[in-house]
Amino acid sequence: MTTAEPQSLEGIVITAEDPAGLVALTTAKPLDLFTTPGTVESLLAAVRVEALRDFTPDLTTEKGRKAIASRAFWVIRTKTFLDSIGKEEVARLKELPRLVDAGRKALRDGLDALGDEIRKDLTEWENTRAAWKGALDRIQNLPATLFNADASILEREIGTLRDLPTDPEHWEEMAQKAASVKAATLPTLEDMLDKRRRWEADQAELARLREAEEARKKAEQEEALRKEGEARALAAQQAPAPTVATPLPLETADALRRGETVPAFLPAPPPADDLEHRRAFNREALADLIEALVLANIFTPDAEGRQAAETTAKAVLTAIVTSKVRHVRMDY
Repeated sequence: MTTAEPQSLEGIVITAEDPAGLVALTTAKPLDLFTTPGTVESLLAAVRVEALRDFTPDLTTEKGRKAIASRAFWVIRTKTFLDSIGKEEVARLKELPRLVDAGRKALRDGLDALGDEIRKDLTEWENTRAAWKGALDRIQNLPATLFNADASILEREIGTLRDLPTDPEHWEEMAQKAASVKAATLPTLEDMLDKRRRWEADQAELARLREAEEARKKAEQEEALRKEGEARALAAQQAPAPTVATPLPLETADALRRGETVPAFLPAPPPADDLEHRRAFNREALADLIEALVLANIFTPDAEGRQAAETTAKAVLTAIVTSKVRHVRMDY
């Protein structure tokens, strides 16, 4: 390229001899270069003018071909240089929001800390009063909160309230309010405690009476069952033995087949066992049944278990004696 007057465009100097990339920025700002309307178009036109100045392509000689390549390379270098300017500007602009946000955060944090520092004593004063007010509200609500509480809980809360100081040393300007709340709440809780104690005593007495009544009914039922079993056993012992018909003699049977008249049959005579023998027999059977029930682990071998086993054994023996168990009978 031949030396020529440099092209100037809004503070931008374009020259073929520029060692920094053929384009020198004088007073132009990079942001204006890429954002001002028409600047890019004008820049392209200026580069084109410079690139084509005194340019006559000659392909016939090596020198001419090198000149063409040199002009094209100059355009590429110009492109690279201008693009790097834009790239650096974009990077700078992208960094700006982060820098601004960091500055904003530093300002916020610093001013918040300053405000907290200035307000520290007042904040502590307000927090203390809020805590005191919450405590007094809780005391005022104790009657409703402890409406169904046990006597032990009421006693604990009353003790705590009685020990609560209400002097200005603890409550400062709220001391009068604290004393008023305590004086109004304490009698109410004490009255609730008195009523609760009476109610709990009544409930305990009712529970004792219910248990006693249940025990009485159980004893009566067991006694009734025992007497019923004994009565059945005694009735069975005193009942006459069933009659047993004597088998027909062979000649009598033949006579009946022939249609002859035969004498009426008489029942077999009753057993010779007396009543005392039957009682002794039943007692032995009862004792064996009790032992069998205990040995089978149906009842425990202690006094209570043996009593229950005896009740069951009597019921079984009564059923056998009164012929209520099929295929089982007492052989006296």
